[in-house]
Amino acid sequence: MKLTRRSTTEDVLAMTLGTVLLLLLLAGGGLHLLGSPGGAAGERLPITGTSYRPLTVETERALAAIAQARRALRGDLTTADAELERAATGLRRLRDYYLPLVDARKHAYGAHLVQHRGDPQRAARELATVEDILLATAARDEHVARSLRLPLATLIQARSEVASGAPAAADRIEQLGREINLLILKGDLALAGSHLEPR
Repeated sequence: MKLTRRSTTEDVLAMTLGTVLLLLLLAGGGLHLLGSPGGAAGERLPITGTSYRPLTVETERALAAIAQARRALRGDLTTADAELERAATGLRRLRDYYLPLVDARKHAYGAHLVQHRGDPQRAARELATVEDILLATAARDEHVARSLRLPLATLIQARSEVASGAPAAADRIEQLGREINLLILKGDLALAGSHLEPR
């Protein structure tokens, strides 16, 4: 993205800020579903530990880059262009990595909950959704694909155990959810060397 006019740069900044807010609204709309699935009074809920800190960090990075670009508009447009590219990378990391994995984590935890309650058919549907998300995420970058090998292998085991009625199915699904959660928490490491690596 090469900027040649100050007005064009200001337009890009406005659009970028709007995109940040839209992504946060989309992410925030589902966050209440992730931490504490509803249940009957006194019922033990299987998995409740989640973290959204990586999403906050990516947003802060993008906003800091936008602020730096605004300061650069008073002088060097090349610097503003570079800062806007950093902001765009942060937004791509949210769109292509963090938000899909947060969605996959939600469905993995949902699968665990319904399997725990004795509904393997619904658990299987939730796991199929997790598979779709993980495969689509892996297809975007070979470095990311390598990071997703472990949860994808666990997912295959979980789907097999749910289908066969194995007693360990709920534990396997829980393992899957925790592996996805770890990838969210360790996103910078998983993205190292990818086109989404932070600059």
